[in-house]
Amino acid sequence: MRAFLAVNLDRKVKEELAQIQEELKRKIKGIRWVNAQLLHITLRFLGEIDDDLVAMMEDSLKELGEKTASFRVSLARLGAFPSKKEPRVIWIGMDEGTTELSSLTKEIEENLKNLHPSHPSFYNKDNSGKIKREKFLPHLTIGRRNRNEAFEADASIFNERWECRNRLHVESFHLIRSILRPTGPLYTPLREFLLKKM
Repeated sequence: MRAFLAVNLDRKVKEELAQIQEELKRKIKGIRWVNAQLLHITLRFLGEIDDDLVAMMEDSLKELGEKTASFRVSLARLGAFPSKKEPRVIWIGMDEGTTELSSLTKEIEENLKNLHPSHPSFYNKDNSGKIKREKFLPHLTIGRRNRNEAFEADASIFNERWECRNRLHVESFHLIRSILRPTGPLYTPLREFLLKKM
């Protein structure tokens, strides 16, 4: 099955992000907007994994969660990958919680590598098979480039303060199964790993 590890969002944050998307739709052309109900903060994409691997990960990630303090995230700032002039992805960044998300992701990476050093799902590799050493930039993808439409946007939108008033209280992360469909992906949480309450 295709799976990833992520932080899910609460209802109020999703509602605010949906409002931001509606405002951006009037200012940007050539972007397919992610359904607000599917929005999440990806910690680690795993690709194709089997049930044996899920069982192997479960206790280890549960233990990691128990020693990681819960934290808050504030969403703000609009960004794009790979560039603002020719984006493939439009995202919302973080003001508060960046350090904690980066630390959690790093711990997950180390945890998975120690668990199964040779498994390809636990490494980011380039086309030649070499392990990529990419710096994790916490973000939340809200839109993707529509290949059938030209991208048009005023560059000033990236200087505006796009911000969610509600903070996200991160008290757990999830293992989520992803099924790709013509009508859009279907995400099913399989496991929840609770963080230590503060």
